[in-house]
Amino acid sequence: MKNQWLALLEEIYFHGLSGPVSFRSRQRQAETLISQFQIDTEQQIQIVAEYSPLLGINTKCAGCRVLVWPGAIPVDTERSEVRRLVMNMIEIGLITTGCILGLALAIFFLTFNIINRHQR
Repeated sequence: MKNQWLALLEEIYFHGLSGPVSFRSRQRQAETLISQFQIDTEQQIQIVAEYSPLLGINTKCAGCRVLVWPGAIPVDTERSEVRRLVMNMIEIGLITTGCILGLALAIFFLTFNIINRHQR
């Protein structure tokens, strides 16, 4: 079964969004087209490089343009920001009052159920 599946995998070949895709020696083989969307120009998508397993990455192809990053190069790492929130005393008082009221109601209903649990 395993060998049949691997043999079928070797025969797979299709045209994906980025170009032809196949699986050889259990590895995905594909020609990848790297492109960039230019916001301020009328050309929708510009080719910046082509990649194929035989040739590698080619930035000097016929349709390739220079890669432009508006502003600055985007950060590819995770950024985290700590924002301090300052609440005034009225907001803190309302939240505290709501919590205390909720606890009081929970205790009331629990007591009511315990006292009246045998009355049906």
